[in-house]
Amino acid sequence: AALEAKVADAKQLNKMQLAENQRMQADKDGLHSEIVVLKESVKDKSEKLAALQATHSELQQTAAATEAKNKQLLQDVAELKSSIEKYESETTSLRSKCDTQSGVIDELRVSQKDFQNEAEALRERILVLEKVGVSAEGQAQELARVRDECQQKSAAMQDSERALRQLRKDV
Repeated sequence: AALEAKVADAKQLNKMQLAENQRMQADKDGLHSEIVVLKESVKDKSEKLAALQATHSELQQTAAATEAKNKQLLQDVAELKSSIEKYESETTSLRSKCDTQSGVIDELRVSQKDFQNEAEALRERILVLEKVGVSAEGQAQELARVRDECQQKSAAMQDSERALRQLRKDV
């Protein structure tokens, strides 16, 4: 009976160990499943990390290219500003020259008008002298003097007209 009790105890112990082994096997299987899930998760995260690193690298390249373009654009803007300032300076200079030439043209017009008025006055004087009939010698001298003065005024007027035409061409 003691042997049977020991056999019964051994069977009971064997059942308990078998249950414990099954529980441990279940725990082991559960842990193995968790390990598989964790490995998959690590694999997914590694792939995501690699993709993020590739994206980061692309963004750095894009940023470098953008920075280079920005530097070029800043240089272009500086060159354009310089060109605009040069153009504005040249425009101001040309306006000043035009104003000066306009003033000269106005002065020449006034001088031309004065020459025309003086020439007309001299012609009238010649006519008066011819009508009044000063002595032949005195008349000849006065006529010669008036004609010389008239020729001088006429030459000056022609010079003025040439200068005016040249200024018009220049403008």
